[in-house]
Amino acid sequence: EEANHNPIAAFRGQAGRETVHLEAKAGSRIELSAEGSSDPDGDTLTYSWWQYREAGTCVSDVTIEAPGEPDTTCAIPDVASGDVHLILEVCDKGAHARRAYRRIVIHLS
Repeated sequence: EEANHNPIAAFRGQAGRETVHLEAKAGSRIELSAEGSSDPDGDTLTYSWWQYREAGTCVSDVTIEAPGEPDTTCAIPDVASGDVHLILEVCDKGAHARRAYRRIVIHLS
């Protein structure tokens, strides 16, 4: 009971570990939300959004407007194609901080 437990990373209110798949067009903006993320110990959470370039097939870099905020926007370049992999990293501020991750794959058309 006194151990620090992993937080739960949620995307748009949906908790879980499965990869989220979205469809988008080049030049579009995607709303990102960590709504529903929580910590079973009640610890304060911090958030980090980042592009996992090695896993994706999109050679363009996306712009994440506020990568340290729970809710932000991702801008897809006009010339982008392929798949963009984003990671939501949720970290608690408990003793021996724990993390949870959620992958979001954006399939560009």
